[in-house]
Amino acid sequence: MLAGDVAGERVTGLRAKTTRSLLAVLLLTYTGCSAEPQESFTRVPIEGTVTLDQVPLDEAIIRFIPTGQTPGPKTMFPIHEGKFAAATEQAPAAGRHRVEIERVVEGEFAHDDEQALLRPRVKPRTGHLPAKLPEKYHNKSVLTAELSPTADGSPQTLEFSLSSSGR
Repeated sequence: MLAGDVAGERVTGLRAKTTRSLLAVLLLTYTGCSAEPQESFTRVPIEGTVTLDQVPLDEAIIRFIPTGQTPGPKTMFPIHEGKFAAATEQAPAAGRHRVEIERVVEGEFAHDDEQALLRPRVKPRTGHLPAKLPEKYHNKSVLTAELSPTADGSPQTLEFSLSSSGR
């Protein structure tokens, strides 16, 4: 009977180890699935205005494209009645950005959809007309923005005054 008791203890010990291992795996899996992925950069909420010849620009998009060492995705937002805004969750990363502004007729887009940013160059979107803005504001943009978080977390305010003559 002594041999049976030893064998029984081995089986019981093995079950206990297996149960503990299974619980550990389940715990790690559960906590891993519920955790939000952490971004390796800081987003800066923004708001701003865009005027063309001192008139609010309507039906356009504004893109923020990180340059140099600035991390994060390209982002884009609608401009309506000369105004644009981005809450922290969709905002561009802190740092230097090349800014492109382009007029549109209609259409929806995702704020962080980098593939959507490439599509117009490959195949023009329906409802998307070439801008009547000078190229220096879109395809060959000279516009830039340096984004930094504010001390109180409020949006950074940006203003872009464009000229139809391109000057």
